[in-house]
Amino acid sequence: MDHFKRSRLKKGTGCRIARSVCFLESDCHGAGSLVSIGNGVVLREGSIIYGGVTIGNNVTVDHYCVIREGTAIGDGTRIMNYTDIGRDVRIGRDCRIAGFLANRVVIGCGTSCFGSILHVYGSHGGGRVEEAPVIGDGVVVARGAVLAGGIRIADGARIRAGEVISPAMADSDPRVSIADGSPGEAAQNSR
Repeated sequence: MDHFKRSRLKKGTGCRIARSVCFLESDCHGAGSLVSIGNGVVLREGSIIYGGVTIGNNVTVDHYCVIREGTAIGDGTRIMNYTDIGRDVRIGRDCRIAGFLANRVVIGCGTSCFGSILHVYGSHGGGRVEEAPVIGDGVVVARGAVLAGGIRIADGARIRAGEVISPAMADSDPRVSIADGSPGEAAQNSR
C-alpha cells in the first residue's frame, strides 16, 4: 500500500512553484493534508513539502529542501538549499534558515540560522517528549554550529561557527537558558 498521497494546496497570488516540488501527506502521521502558501512565494526545484505546512507571504524555499508536517514559516523568510526542517517547527518572519532543524524547534523573527538545531535524545521513558531548542529574535547561528537539547538562546545572541551549545552551558553562558517545555516559551535559569 502506498503510504503517501498528495496534499491539498491553498495558494496565494503571484506564487512561483517549480514543477518538481512535491506536496505530500503522510498517512503515518495524520498531520492534516492542507498546505497553505501565502502571496508571492517562490518554491524552487526538488523540494518536498508535507501536509499541514503553512508558508507566509514572500517566502523563498530554495532547491531540494524538506519541510515536514505542521511547520509554520513566517513572512519574508528564506529557506536555503538542502535545508531539512522537522515536524511542528515554528519559524518567525524575515529569517534566513539553512542546515537541519529538529522537530518542534522555535525560531524567532529576524534570525539567521546556518547550523544544526537538535534534540539530545536520552532515555526518558513514560512517553515524555524532549524539549526542543528555542532560538530568540535577531540571533545569528553560524555555519557548522550545533545547538542541542531543551535550551533557549537569548535575543540578539551570536553563536560562532563550529560552536556547540548544550543545556550544560546554562549556568556559565548568558546566551543560554533552560527551556521550560512549553512551545515557544522558555524559563530563565535560576542562579
